[in-house]
Amino acid sequence: MDNYVKNGQEIFLKFCTSDDKQPIMLPRAPDQTYIDRYPDSSSDFEDERRRQSDYEAEVMVYRALEKLPDNKIIVLHNFQFTHFQYYLCDKNHVKKGCPSCRSKVIVGECDFLILCPGSIVIIEVKNMSHIESDNVAVDKEEHYRALFGTFKKSVKQRKKIESLIQCMDKDTTICQFTAYPNFKKQFKGQFQASENTEFQLSDSELSTVIFHEDIVDGNKISVDNNREPITAGTSTEIRETSPEEEQGYFSRFFSCLRDCFLGARDTERQISSDDSSSDEDLFSNDISSDEDISSFGSWWNNNAKIAQDTTINDAFQKVRDILLAIWATDKYCDKSKCSLGNCISNIDERLRSGKFIFLPKKGKKGAQNPGVLTAPAVIKNYVKVDNLTAEQSKAFESSENLLWINGPAGAGKSVILCGRMIQLVQQLNEDNKVVLFKFGGDGNNCELYQSALKNADVEYEETSMSDVTELVTLISESKRKVVIVEITRGDIQKLTDTISAVTNCHIFIDDIQELLYYSETEECSVLMDKLLLLKYSVMVAYDMAQGYLYSSKQEIIDRLRMINVKLSSTQLVRLSMSLRNTCDLSDILCVIREQLRELYSEIPDVLDMILPTQLQGHFIHGTLPVMHVFNDYNVTSIMHVFNNELNRLCDELNYSDIGIVHTNYINSDVESLVEDSVNMRCKNTASKIAMCDSAYCASSEWPAVIVLCEVWGNKEELTHLYLALSRARVHCSVVMYPSKGRTLDDTPHMLRLLDKLSSFARIIRH
Repeated sequence: MDNYVKNGQEIFLKFCTSDDKQPIMLPRAPDQTYIDRYPDSSSDFEDERRRQSDYEAEVMVYRALEKLPDNKIIVLHNFQFTHFQYYLCDKNHVKKGCPSCRSKVIVGECDFLILCPGSIVIIEVKNMSHIESDNVAVDKEEHYRALFGTFKKSVKQRKKIESLIQCMDKDTTICQFTAYPNFKKQFKGQFQASENTEFQLSDSELSTVIFHEDIVDGNKISVDNNREPITAGTSTEIRETSPEEEQGYFSRFFSCLRDCFLGARDTERQISSDDSSSDEDLFSNDISSDEDISSFGSWWNNNAKIAQDTTINDAFQKVRDILLAIWATDKYCDKSKCSLGNCISNIDERLRSGKFIFLPKKGKKGAQNPGVLTAPAVIKNYVKVDNLTAEQSKAFESSENLLWINGPAGAGKSVILCGRMIQLVQQLNEDNKVVLFKFGGDGNNCELYQSALKNADVEYEETSMSDVTELVTLISESKRKVVIVEITRGDIQKLTDTISAVTNCHIFIDDIQELLYYSETEECSVLMDKLLLLKYSVMVAYDMAQGYLYSSKQEIIDRLRMINVKLSSTQLVRLSMSLRNTCDLSDILCVIREQLRELYSEIPDVLDMILPTQLQGHFIHGTLPVMHVFNDYNVTSIMHVFNNELNRLCDELNYSDIGIVHTNYINSDVESLVEDSVNMRCKNTASKIAMCDSAYCASSEWPAVIVLCEVWGNKEELTHLYLALSRARVHCSVVMYPSKGRTLDDTPHMLRLLDKLSSFARIIRH
């Protein structure tokens, strides 16, 4: 027991203190299995979709808890304990001779264990939905009994956790809830609708249920979230409820904790140009709610019986430390489970390797998802990506001589190019080579190609686009099978001349949009003609959302229509799923991309070429994206927030895993201070933090990214923001502020976007 106390103390001191105004979430992202997005149209995947829904129900509660504005609360997701750990806490148990004490079998678990100052809250999540009153296909009595059964099962799970805690300290205050994220409050009468009273919840039991709207309200605890609350149609199932019952239980849960513990915490003052703001005013800037927050504290004090005295005594501190250690212990206490850096690295590895398949437990074989296929051996063995989407697989297997792959950032275009390159090299005769033209820069995907070629024992040579004659000679005389040529935006003529001059070469071009948008339409047409004349394989990857920064709208349309005319429908391949980013970042990118698509809605014939619709590719969640939004330009405040975000990452990540991307227009004062801050940290280290302009970050990506978004008022800023955000694979924080002399109110397109993103990010206004 002493080791558990010691380990828990170390976890608390190292990982559970923060100046951020939000709970400590352990783990730092929702605990998860790998689950695909199975198609809704088939009945073959009911079990898989149920597993998806079960998982997403927990994520809804995790995200709601994450937005609770109190850093004195520790949330443990997926808490479980063994027989040995339970009786380690039970002073009356005789461990000698007990065979179960040597067992590591889990005997108790709960979805969320919330450690508050002086009290503990248990939340069990159940994924059961209400039924509509006119649904004749459902046996209502059977449904009511199933609903009752899920609640009683949750009570049994909660009681095991309660028993564990009381073995440590019988006087600990414990509150218990069961969350039904997909059950609408207007149908709560269904919990008491069974014809048999044995299958009805009592009023006191019903008061511990958290409904869909309550969790939505919880999610709305982000700044200036003005979305309309979710409502449902009327039903004969509604029973009479008091005004108090109609209030959001989960929102009240948040607010009661706030009222109980706000006095005990050192409230971090939100950065503001007006230092005279009161703590109350600052707190109100962080929370937006449609309900009266003061009423929540009253309900909590009367019903939840949380002590108003938030002083932590020695007994509770010991309980807290033991629970932290149990959560972190499997075979041994793994404190790295609490680390933000470890969380980011682990999720990043899953994303990179394409492990987004749901893995059935205990050898049970799940239904094959038609949207996801095992990667070909050449990709699995050398590129180290386990699975491909059906779209990627079709592109890889295409027999077309020229393939033009269009897709959003992170859709896996480079993975396909890399796999095909190695496949061709392994089939080539001695005279043929592969030439890859790509862009360079910090964080670019050159490492993907380098690593895959080394894994395949393929020798390659790297050079840059300089004199065409010298380059052609180098390619012709090279003894290596692959030549990688770094190009720049102004190289379209050199590229055309090089392709015309080399012989016996397969041509690959990654991120060609960087060339197309900085060239004349006629130059693009000539390049296309040269590519079409080649008798060897040609594969091109592009995403127009990452390129149209300076060209006029009509120029873009003209070029794309030219490409559309020259290429057949089988040569034009579109990818739609985002595989680079976590589900959370993908949500944000999908929203921005749809707003960008609106700019071209009047040209449907080329819309999908410019901006194919972006879809999520998996259920791998990461840390919640954070957006710091300044209404006015204030360098001191901006830099304070930036440095706080950078400090969080630098404390736990390798510097090379961090990228700082700023939008194309950035005030020199901010840019200079950011560079000084980065250089100071990297002064005596071999590992460096990358910093780049969003207009020059094609192919770049990092596990963690900080985006500096200076808003000037033109709609092209959406492209820059999309580009910058898509560079992050797992973790992203944004510092958004208006240009000098402007306010954010001058940019309605950005305000509209922020309103849409309020459901997908923690938005903090300064």
